[in-house]
Amino acid sequence: MHKNQKGETSFAIYLINGAVASLIAVVAYFNGPDLPVIVGYFVLIALTSLFYNYKVCLTTAACSMLSYGLIIGYFIQKQIIPFSLPELLIQLTYFLSVTAIVSWLVFKLQRVPPSAPSFEAQDKTRTLLNSLPDGAILLNHKQQIILVNHQAEKILGIKENKILSTKNIGSFTHPSYQNLYKILTLGKESGSFSQDEITLEKPRKMVLQVMTAPIAQDKKQLGFLKIIRDITHEKEVDTMKSELISIVSHQLRTPLSAVKWGIKMLLDGDAGEVSKEQKDILAKGYRSNERMIHLVNDLLNISRIEEGQFQYKFAASSIENLVDTTIKEFSYFLEEKQMSLKCQKGEKPVPPVWMDLAKIHVVLQNLLSNAINYTPNGGEIWINLKAQDPFIEVSIKDNGMGIPENQKSSLFQRFFRADNAIRTQTEGSGLGLFIARNIIENHKGRIWAESEENKGSTLYFTLPIAK
Repeated sequence: MHKNQKGETSFAIYLINGAVASLIAVVAYFNGPDLPVIVGYFVLIALTSLFYNYKVCLTTAACSMLSYGLIIGYFIQKQIIPFSLPELLIQLTYFLSVTAIVSWLVFKLQRVPPSAPSFEAQDKTRTLLNSLPDGAILLNHKQQIILVNHQAEKILGIKENKILSTKNIGSFTHPSYQNLYKILTLGKESGSFSQDEITLEKPRKMVLQVMTAPIAQDKKQLGFLKIIRDITHEKEVDTMKSELISIVSHQLRTPLSAVKWGIKMLLDGDAGEVSKEQKDILAKGYRSNERMIHLVNDLLNISRIEEGQFQYKFAASSIENLVDTTIKEFSYFLEEKQMSLKCQKGEKPVPPVWMDLAKIHVVLQNLLSNAINYTPNGGEIWINLKAQDPFIEVSIKDNGMGIPENQKSSLFQRFFRADNAIRTQTEGSGLGLFIARNIIENHKGRIWAESEENKGSTLYFTLPIAK
C-alpha cells in the first residue's frame, strides 16, 4: 500500500470511528448510559480490530470513553441519575482493562514474527514480480495462490482478482482455469527446484516452461514461486531449423554416396589402373567425402532426435558380428595412420543383445571414429566385449590425447569438443557422443568415459542381454 493510500485509509477509519463514537453518545443521551454504550463500545472495538490495527483500536477506545464520560457527567450534573464516584471509577477501570486486553490481542495477531516472513501481496513484492518479463505466481505453504503478476495474467488469460476469489481451480472446465491447474500441479511433489515444459492447446496453442522454486527459511517450507515463460516462438524456430537440417541432409546424402562409391571403385582399380600419385589424390577425396557423409548423418540423426522421429526396431542380435563389421569399415583409416586395433573377446561367445542393429552401428562408428581421429599415428586401440548379466559391456580404449579433467562433465553434450581436440583436429561436429548417449539410453543401457589427458580414453557402454 502506497503512503498516500495508507494515509487516506487511516483517515477514513478515524472518521468512521469518531462518527460511531458520536452516535453512541447520542443513543446514550436519549436511552440511558448503560446498555447502548457498553454494546456499542464492544461492537466498535471488534470492527476496529478487524479493519485496521491496534493503534486505531486504542484511539477508538479513547473516543468511546470520552463520549461515555461526557454523557455520564451530563447526567450526574442534571441529577437525572444518581451515580456515585466509586461506581464510575469501577466502570472506567473495567473499560480500560478490556481496552488494553483487546488492543494487545489485535497487536499480537497483526504483528508478523521475524522468523516467518509474510506472504501477503505487499507493494515491494508485487512491484518486483511485475517487473519480471516472465509470468510469476506466488503460493503459500498450503499451495494457495496469493499473488499473480501482470505477465502471468496475460499468459493465462485470467485476471488476478478472479484467480484469488476461486477456491477450487481444478473444478472449473474453462480452458484457462484448466491450464492454470496444470501449471500448479507441476513440481508439486518436489521439495527442490524443478523445471518442466507443458504444451497447452486451448484457448491457443502454447508451449510453456514452468520453473518451481520452493521458498524456505530454517528448513521450514514457507511457499513456492512459479515462473512461467512462454517459449512457443523458440519452439517454432527450433522446429523450422530441424526441418531445414532434415531436408538439406536428405538432399546431400544421395550425391555424397554416389561420389563415395565412384572414388572407391577408382581406388580399388575397378575402372583401370591408377598411378600412385592419382591414388593419393583419390584417397584424400575419399576421406573428405567420408567426413562429409558422417557430418550429414549426424545432423540428420540430431534432427530426428529433436523431432521425436528417431524410431527404433529392437531385435535379438549379435554384438560381436556388428563390431567385426564396423572394424572392417575403418580398415582403410587404420592402415593409413599405421594404427593397430585389437578386439578382445571372451572364451565363450557373447550372448545376443536386445538392440536396434542400425542404431548401435551408429554408436560404434562414432566411438571408433573418435578413437582413430584423436590418437596419433602408430597408436593403439582396444575393443573389449564382456558379459555382465543382465548386460553386455562394450569398451573402446585408445592411447590418444585424452580429455582434460575440467571438461569431462561436458563430454556428452551437443556440439562439445575438448580444447585439446580442437587444437589438433580442426574438423569435427561434436555431435557423435551426444547421439551415442541418446541411443544407448533408449536401449535402457548406460554410457560413460574414463580418461586422462595425454594418456588416452576409454568409452564404455552397456546393452541388455536378450532373454
